[in-house]
Amino acid sequence: MHRKISSPAFNEKNNVLVFAEAVRQTRGMLRKWTGEKGAGNITLKEVPLDTMRLTLHIISDIGFGVKLLWPGEKSNEKVEGTYSSEIPPKGHSMSFENALNTLLETMMWPLIVPDWLLSKFERTQWLRVC
Repeated sequence: MHRKISSPAFNEKNNVLVFAEAVRQTRGMLRKWTGEKGAGNITLKEVPLDTMRLTLHIISDIGFGVKLLWPGEKSNEKVEGTYSSEIPPKGHSMSFENALNTLLETMMWPLIVPDWLLSKFERTQWLRVC
């Protein structure tokens, strides 16, 4: 049953899109690491965070149609304050990237912790699904 539900998403057309976005995002990550001029002999301290961010950026574009940018990249979009911006849109307290990252980091707790125990923690009240 799981294969029947998930198999339509894994087709050649989607694989091409994922690969193209993975290449684009990996280039952005490498530019962040090396700078525009390709600095050498540097120590990378954020590799796990950056690879997680790489995955988040790919999921964001392919799954939600929102292209997220690496530090130093500029948007091709003419409208500022869009979901791809690091600055939250008006009326929101988080950017799209920050909200998606928080969701992915904390989504396991509501799935594995009983509702009665989860309700004991004030910080996680907003995680409960009604």
